[in-house]
Amino acid sequence: MQWIITYISSSIGKKQVVAISGIFLFFFLIVHLSGNLLLFKGADAFNQYAHNLENLGGLLYVAEIGLAGLFLVHIIFALWVTAENVHARPQKYQKKEWAGSRTLGSSTMPVSGLIVFVFLILHLIHFRVAKELESNSTKTLYDLVVELFSQDIYVVWYVFACAVLGLHLSHGLQSVFRTFGLSNKRYLKILQGLSILAAIAIALGYISIPIYFRFLKGGLS
Repeated sequence: MQWIITYISSSIGKKQVVAISGIFLFFFLIVHLSGNLLLFKGADAFNQYAHNLENLGGLLYVAEIGLAGLFLVHIIFALWVTAENVHARPQKYQKKEWAGSRTLGSSTMPVSGLIVFVFLILHLIHFRVAKELESNSTKTLYDLVVELFSQDIYVVWYVFACAVLGLHLSHGLQSVFRTFGLSNKRYLKILQGLSILAAIAIALGYISIPIYFRFLKGGLS
């Protein structure tokens, strides 16, 4: 038990916890997106997908609790690492340089992480909680999606938050490799490029949904 405390108390230990939890959350984003893309197939396909998830019963709640724990671990340790970095360098730079490895993604990680966290809470309220409150209603989850994405303010917020998520992932994914000691510049450059492409793909995948319902499907109806 002592070695665990020693490990997570070390600088590299905390960074690796952030990296590992971040990777698991990235895979969750892929799985979640694959389910959401069924919205393009129509109400029947998506509602059947939602129904299949609900039929998991207790397993679904266990998965949700595990996912919530994963988010908390990622957030807490990320804040811990950030606080240590600030403490180690209490004097702010007089001028920010955008040269070298410093990017918009790396310099805004705490802010983008906070925006994604707020988005997650509101997303749960709008979909998970709202659906539970309307359990006696004939409204399906697909109907709720259509209703929310018919509102311009929600579409703008959703697109903005997903773009920020992409920005967060663009640095987060590539930092995983550095955290675990990958120092070969040639391979690191390739992995950095793949990380950015993956972040863009995830962001565009989620963004395509509100755009489709607000402008394409809405315009065709």
